[in-house]
Amino acid sequence: MHPAKLRYLRRWYFAGLLAALVVLLLVRFFVVGEVNPGTGAPLRSVSAQVLESLIAATVAGAFIAVLLVWLLPADDRVPESDVVESREIEPLIRAEAAAAREWWVRARTASYFRSRTLPWLAEATVARNVSITVRAQLMDPDDERLLTTYIRYLNTREGAARKWDVARVRHEILATVLSVYAWREAFPRLDIEIGLSPTFWIMSLDMSQQRALVTGQFKGHPALEHREGTAFYNAHRDEFDAGMAGCRVLDPSVRLPRPEDLTTQSVKEALTALGLDHSGISEEGFATIGQYIRRPEHRYE
Repeated sequence: MHPAKLRYLRRWYFAGLLAALVVLLLVRFFVVGEVNPGTGAPLRSVSAQVLESLIAATVAGAFIAVLLVWLLPADDRVPESDVVESREIEPLIRAEAAAAREWWVRARTASYFRSRTLPWLAEATVARNVSITVRAQLMDPDDERLLTTYIRYLNTREGAARKWDVARVRHEILATVLSVYAWREAFPRLDIEIGLSPTFWIMSLDMSQQRALVTGQFKGHPALEHREGTAFYNAHRDEFDAGMAGCRVLDPSVRLPRPEDLTTQSVKEALTALGLDHSGISEEGFATIGQYIRRPEHRYE
């Protein structure tokens, strides 16, 4: 168990003992009151004896607990890995982004990264006056077979496939790619590298120089956290590098307008400069991509 959680449980244990002791003392001396041996009512005498026994047991329990805490050596070691509950994932990512020097993300469309993490990283470059290296691996939006395979996987998830199709997956990926370039234009201290992978993953990876966070695909799933220097953290870094070696890496020198200045024409020009096929995207599709960029919103679906 994580030491912080252990200390949390200890505090609740001792608080519970103290509260029980206070209640027992109040009942014994202010409700039951003084009992004279041989003269008081039998029920009152029995109640007093029971309460005094409970008070003694509570005091003894507290004494033994204190003795155990004092005698047993404290384990202040931080575990190599820890489970992060779903409600704790976003605060953890935000705190890590605020202190990051680098951020590696591997996700299918990276919509959460686009809508949450990327703005936090951009803000951190200004707040701390530092450069942050951003490396991202996403599915290749030009690989029709890959996107179709991903949609087929979603068909195994009840209700998920009804909200997704190949066009939407492609729009989400392109919006993430263009967002990274556009945010780099607004915040030049973001150093970017984007790789488009010929495969997809069920679990997503977010990694700073301090932590690797492995998350599931759907809302409510917990995450697994690995700390810097551990075997699992190092394995994820090696796996990320190996995956990037198999990716189609985009040219980082391509320039885009800032997110709020993007137009359909500038999106088309950027996709052409990046070597991304947009011949099958309708005008409505370009409008959707622009909306994803200008009004980022992560949808757990």
